[in-house]
Amino acid sequence: MAQDAVHLRFAAHVPRHPFWPLTSILTDTLVGASGVLPPGSTVSVLTPKFGMGDVENLRAVACGEADIGLTTPTNAGWIAMKGLGPFTQPFPEIRAIAVLPHFDYFVWAVSARFGIASFQEMAKTKPRMRIALGRVGPNGPDLRVFTARQVLNRYGITEEGLKSWGGGLDYVGEPGSAVSKVLTGDADAVFHEAQFLPQWLELANSVPISFLSLDEDIARDMCSTFGFTTRRIPKGRYKGLERELLTLDYSDWLLFTTPRLEGEVARLVTEALVVSLRKIDETYSKDPPEHRSLVTPVKADGLSRVLGVPMHPGAEGYYREHGYVS
Repeated sequence: MAQDAVHLRFAAHVPRHPFWPLTSILTDTLVGASGVLPPGSTVSVLTPKFGMGDVENLRAVACGEADIGLTTPTNAGWIAMKGLGPFTQPFPEIRAIAVLPHFDYFVWAVSARFGIASFQEMAKTKPRMRIALGRVGPNGPDLRVFTARQVLNRYGITEEGLKSWGGGLDYVGEPGSAVSKVLTGDADAVFHEAQFLPQWLELANSVPISFLSLDEDIARDMCSTFGFTTRRIPKGRYKGLERELLTLDYSDWLLFTTPRLEGEVARLVTEALVVSLRKIDETYSKDPPEHRSLVTPVKADGLSRVLGVPMHPGAEGYYREHGYVS
C-alpha cells in the first residue's frame, strides 16, 4: 500500500449537478476519517471549465490539470481518445476506472404548432424555429451541442440555414434550463439529454409537443462515426407520443484517469468506489425510479464493463483480485 500522502485533483462538477453526490461520497471514502488513502492525503474537487464537464473534464485530465474525472456518456471517453467531435486533438491516454449505470438518451422535442413530424419535414418546410441546446465555450461546443448539430447536418439543416429561415440555435446550457426555454415560449424546440429530469414530463404535459425520431441510416452513421449506440423511446413515454422513437443512447457515467496515475493509487480509488456503493445507492435511491440519475443498486461486478476505453491496470487489478472481472 502507498505510504506517502496522495494529493488528487478530481474533475467533477458543481454541487447542483447529478455528479455531485457521487463526488462527495467518493471523496469522503478516499480522505475522510476512515479514508483509504494514506494519512495526510487530500482530494481537490474541480468544477469544469465553462460548465462543460462532458468535454472539459476529459481535457483537464488528459492535459494533466486533474488526476481523475467524470464524464457522460461513456463514449465521450472514446471520442476524446480519437480526437473526434469537439476534441481538436486526440487524447489516447484516457483510461477507465469504472462505469456507473446511468439511463439516458437524447430527446428531440418540437412545438406541435409547426406541424412537423420528422427531420425531413423540418428540412423541407424551413420553419422559423429557435432550438434550445447545450453550451458552447471558448474551446468549442459541449458534446450535447456537437451531437445535435451533427444530426441536423445529416438532414441538411445547418445553423446558417436556420438563421436564414428566421430561427437559430440557442446555446442555453444544462438540459433543465433548455427545456424551460420551450415552456416559457423563449424557444420552439429543445434537443437535449437527461431524460430522467421531471422537466421533460412537465413539458409534454404543459405544451403540445412533437417528438422526432431518427432515421435508421442517420442513427447508424452517428454510431459508427462517434461510438454511440441507439435507444428506442417507447410509445406513451410522454404525453402525445403515439409511436416508438429511435434516438441516440446517452447512458452511463465514466470515471476515468490516465497512466500518469500511479497503479496503487488507481487501485485505492477503485476500492473506495466499491466500498462506497451502499452509500451511493442510499443517496441516489431517494428520487423516484423514473427520475434517478443513477440506476440503483449499483453492482460492483458491473463497474468494469467499459466499452471502447482501456481500463487502468490498477483498477483492473482490483476488479480481478476481488472476482469482479474474469
